[in-house]
Amino acid sequence: MKRIFLFLIVVFGLLGISHAYTNDTQFPKFYLVLFIPMLTLYYFLNVKSELKISKHKWVFIALGLLYISDLLSLNKLLEFQELKNGIQVVINFAVVVIYIYIFRLEGARMIQENVRDSLKIFIPFVLIFILCGFILVDESSLAFYLLFTISSISSLLLIILVLFRPVQSYSYFSGILGVIFMFLGNLFYIFYYFKLNKPFYFVLALSLYLFSQIFIFESFASSKMKSLNNE
Repeated sequence: MKRIFLFLIVVFGLLGISHAYTNDTQFPKFYLVLFIPMLTLYYFLNVKSELKISKHKWVFIALGLLYISDLLSLNKLLEFQELKNGIQVVINFAVVVIYIYIFRLEGARMIQENVRDSLKIFIPFVLIFILCGFILVDESSLAFYLLFTISSISSLLLIILVLFRPVQSYSYFSGILGVIFMFLGNLFYIFYYFKLNKPFYFVLALSLYLFSQIFIFESFASSKMKSLNNE
């Protein structure tokens, strides 16, 4: 039943993405209103037998912030697009910090006991460093430069920490995929608003956002709760 519900979330999301790509603005708005509540329900159903608010409240706080960000995308009361984008950037950064904290609660620690542990730190650092250098080498916009740098640093910490989560394989790799998709989604979102204001890049960012959150919260829901530490 849980897998069927997750499958329906994915199908519903794909419909929203396809309608967004065809410039049908009504269904994507409907989808954004329901996506986070559906994801919240799925998470609750998956962990209800072991649910302790003291351990999982940060998951629900992250879901709440994501929902606020989605509603801001639909809110026409904020006439200043830059203000709305700024609020969403702050929310996104707060969500990344919460994810880092949740991974820490699960027992993730950046330790270097062997070569594999060192590679978990070295490879993401080098790849993101090269990416930043390639994209920012001729950048003249200070806002884009700062936003991309902050996003890259926070994503780097998140990617490294997710590689050190002491959870079973399914939850482990779901978390890795979710974090990578989240980083790429943020990257295309920044490019859409600062560089390439084309619908394709917005739809791509929306698609990556959808799958990143599904994988991340599936990872949270499927991890062994006994590995979490009390606050």
